[in-house]
Amino acid sequence: PGRKRYTQLVGAYSEQSISEFLDDVMSGKKSTESFDQVQPLEQRPCAELLEEIRGGASGDSEEEDEIMREMREAAEREEAERKKQMAEAAKNSKSKKKKRGKKGRK
Repeated sequence: PGRKRYTQLVGAYSEQSISEFLDDVMSGKKSTESFDQVQPLEQRPCAELLEEIRGGASGDSEEEDEIMREMREAAEREEAERKKQMAEAAKNSKSKKKKRGKKGRK
């Protein structure tokens, strides 16, 4: 406070992480900024901000929505393929165990 400098805590809000953060600040490992560099907060009507949060003024275009839909579909296909491969690998593993068991009986 006396030097009018600040820095942000990034990480978990726990006693251990805060203690490590403060140690880093005090030892100079964590850089600080002058309060002179802080930009003033933007003043906006609450109703406008609430509408933006709810998605009314988010600025998302139909093109962006389409891109997100395609990304979700691709991720779902990849997940389905991964599950299929894991099921096949498990099936093959069980099949090999059965074959080995028969050889041991001879």
